[in-house]
Amino acid sequence: MNKRTYFFFIYTLLTGSSLIIVSCLFYDAAAKILPAAASLVLAHLIADFPLQTHKIYSMKVHSTAGLVLHALVHLVVTGFVIRNPMENWLTLVLIGLVHFSLDGLKVRWKGPVLDGFLIDQALHLASLMLIATLFPVQPAILSDWLYPTLAYATLPALLMTVWVIVAEQQPGNRIQQWMRHRLIDVSQIVGLPLAAILLVLLTCIACLASCSPAQAIPTPDANMPNPASVYCEENGGRLEMRQDASGGVAGVCIFSDGSECDEWAYFRGECQPGGAPATPEPTLPAALADPSPMPGAEFAEDGCRIYRNDALGYSFHYPADAHIEPNDDPLGGISVIGPVENGETWPYFSISHAPDREEYRPPEDVDLLTWLTDHYLMGDERADDIQIAGTTAIHLRHDRSPQSYAYDRYYFARAGQLYMIVIGHSGDQEDWTLYNHFLESIQFK
Repeated sequence: MNKRTYFFFIYTLLTGSSLIIVSCLFYDAAAKILPAAASLVLAHLIADFPLQTHKIYSMKVHSTAGLVLHALVHLVVTGFVIRNPMENWLTLVLIGLVHFSLDGLKVRWKGPVLDGFLIDQALHLASLMLIATLFPVQPAILSDWLYPTLAYATLPALLMTVWVIVAEQQPGNRIQQWMRHRLIDVSQIVGLPLAAILLVLLTCIACLASCSPAQAIPTPDANMPNPASVYCEENGGRLEMRQDASGGVAGVCIFSDGSECDEWAYFRGECQPGGAPATPEPTLPAALADPSPMPGAEFAEDGCRIYRNDALGYSFHYPADAHIEPNDDPLGGISVIGPVENGETWPYFSISHAPDREEYRPPEDVDLLTWLTDHYLMGDERADDIQIAGTTAIHLRHDRSPQSYAYDRYYFARAGQLYMIVIGHSGDQEDWTLYNHFLESIQFK
């Protein structure tokens, strides 16, 4: 083995060790981009090895058209392995341009082949990590299949790497001679079936999803009416189901004047016909007509009331002038509703934990971000995660729109139960001292 071969093994060892150390130090940050990075690297491994045939490689080396063709192959394959490729067109174009540029430099490389190969692949992987960080796309493959598929896709790349090492050495024994002449073909034979099967399956999945988008979010009982949908139609609205950027389906209530509103926002009174946020009548709920303590109510030292859920074993503090109501939706749970201030009920919190819905029963050892992504629960803009009851909670932010006020949503799991907390900013009021006090007060027995 020559010096460059030793360099390759040392390079691989240091790179792998560095990735493990960085992942441990920045686990939460790495977990956010891991699905996107894995899908982009998978597309790269398929397009750069099995699908880069002898003919395409020869064209790439001798003409700009070959470089363009190779970059387009990467663009198309990436479009297959991520969700909503048309909406992520900027990511695809960026991947194509970066690959075209890097390969354009590689074909002009005059140094040792192995050095050029390693530098080229390192730059490709680094650029994909950066793109995944800037544009965290969602993979079209479920996590149970994504990482095993990625592991298998590395095999053709490893075989090609061994071929590059052997090809630079002087002809030796029969095994080395065979590897020089046949290993590149073996790499193609190993990788092409994977590429063909994967692309066909993803095409079928995309076609089925486009034909039946309403099945994206399962419901526990197909005969159970959606109260928000019923409320929309009973009040003269027309319900329309729409698919969002994450692949989930949500109902929109369209009013006779052409304005529209999310069906649940309309159901909760957060918006009204005409495109303006709802302004409820300034009357106090019956439960708040008398602000004196309710009989048997439990108070904390901070002056807040204490709510306890004995079935799930959690408790939290909420404002003394607010009251609690059960949520009238399929997710169950409760809502904390404050008094009317300036024509708006504020504050508003809700905790949902549906025990009979599959997406709310994650295995205890599952990666939460992957679980939420696979079950189409990630739709809003990702914000900084927080700790709730000693558990990392994924934080999503929905900004203010003409149809609804802004709100923040948190997901965390405990003992095989998924919890969703929603903090609504009715009347455009946001008091994070109060919100953080509520979140920090959540405890489990």
